[in-house]
Amino acid sequence: MVRAMGGSSTENFESHGMSMASLVRELANYIGKPVTDATGLTGKYNVKMSFSREGLEGGRRGGPMEMAAGGSTPSDGATSLFKAVQEQLGLKLEQKKGTVELIVIDKAEKTPTAN
Repeated sequence: MVRAMGGSSTENFESHGMSMASLVRELANYIGKPVTDATGLTGKYNVKMSFSREGLEGGRRGGPMEMAAGGSTPSDGATSLFKAVQEQLGLKLEQKKGTVELIVIDKAEKTPTAN
């Protein structure tokens, strides 16, 4: 179960029995960029963190992402997502350049046609 509750600009995220793959998907939703799991952890974890939504561009909240991977403190004084992941979960989000698999659909037809 994932529960994300937000006040004015603070997000309280809580989940029980969450895999790292699920956490990675949630973080990618918040950040609006691909996130890769490099932990090697395979168990299920209880996750609870509180962070500022300020500057996040992902599907959960709008706005351009202006914070660095170091996680500068948002103007409302709350903890950035990057710092929350490190301080509250003991993990680290690092921005890196790399390759990402994409599927490109160059044409779609309403009615299937024979090959």
